[in-house]
Amino acid sequence: AQHAAATLKLMQLHETEGDWSEALRAYDDLPAPLRAERGGQAAQYLCELAEHALVEGDVARVEALLQQALRHDSRCTRAVFL
Repeated sequence: AQHAAATLKLMQLHETEGDWSEALRAYDDLPAPLRAERGGQAAQYLCELAEHALVEGDVARVEALLQQALRHDSRCTRAVFL
């Protein structure tokens, strides 16, 4: 329980800093039930990364990131829109 709480705080810290890759790594360290509960959050991190890839013109990476986002949250409007 302490590990999960610390990991959630770490995710928040990375969110605040806009470090989406690190926030996603912290998410991956959560226990499976919490990951399932917070799939929408992971999808948003992936959408952030996709937007950065879009600016860089890396269309293949954008598509891969958005597919991952939809696997985490099939109803992610942002991923569908992007």
